[in-house]
Amino acid sequence: MADKRITLRTKVYMTRIGVRDWLVAADSQKAALQAWDVHRNLFSTGEARITNDAAHVALAMKAPGLPVPAPGRVQVPEEKGRVSNVVRLAAARPGRVEAPKAKDTSKLDAVEEELRAFERDAKRARTEIEKRKRAVETELEAFDAAAERKRILLAKRIKREQEALK
Repeated sequence: MADKRITLRTKVYMTRIGVRDWLVAADSQKAALQAWDVHRNLFSTGEARITNDAAHVALAMKAPGLPVPAPGRVQVPEEKGRVSNVVRLAAARPGRVEAPKAKDTSKLDAVEEELRAFERDAKRARTEIEKRKRAVETELEAFDAAAERKRILLAKRIKREQEALK
């Protein structure tokens, strides 16, 4: 889904999902919501907004269309229920997007197998279409040759008839 183009309309949007702020460079609010995989309008409730912070803009523009974690403070629970503000620089490196860890890969495996089957079927179908295309091209060449022969014969008949009238 990542749109790698940067246009004049591209803006950097920010929202908080869980305990982390997320950025995305997108052309519209709708595109930002899709990148975050959110199905409700966070902008209408004030939960998402445009950011002009230079660090945020630079980070998001390195991967337009992909959500990236915003650098800054993240509240991390510590021992005895205390909470402190810790800056997680490793997770906020530019160009690095962390994907959630999948515990059950059976759905992923099924989709990957479905993709492989689709690619095999698509290749087979394309081969069949190209075979029919070659057959039609051969038929077209034969038709053109026959039409040219007929055109030459008719031109000769016209010439003979014209000479007979002289």
